[in-house]
Amino acid sequence: MDDEWIYDAMRWRLIAPGGRGLQLSLIESQLIACLLSRCGEVVTREELLRCLYQPCTETRSRNLDVVVSRLRKKVESRCGQKLPVGTARGLGYVFVARGSVVK
Repeated sequence: MDDEWIYDAMRWRLIAPGGRGLQLSLIESQLIACLLSRCGEVVTREELLRCLYQPCTETRSRNLDVVVSRLRKKVESRCGQKLPVGTARGLGYVFVARGSVVK
């Protein structure tokens, strides 16, 4: 689909609508896989940290914000599109576009 974000789990690659893609790090890959598995739903901070195999602490919770921020910048600079990850204030994050995971 032309309007769908695709995460290639075997190659740790995120492909934006239009076909431009980028290589993700391990933590970015885990984050995107978790968010795309529940497109349109809020994924809580605790759930995301579990996906990243880290217990939820205040420090790690702040680190999650840094990972999301850096990933947004990385996607925009390399794909020319904004990463459709919204903030659910006080709860977590949500992937607000169509997306799928290819294994």
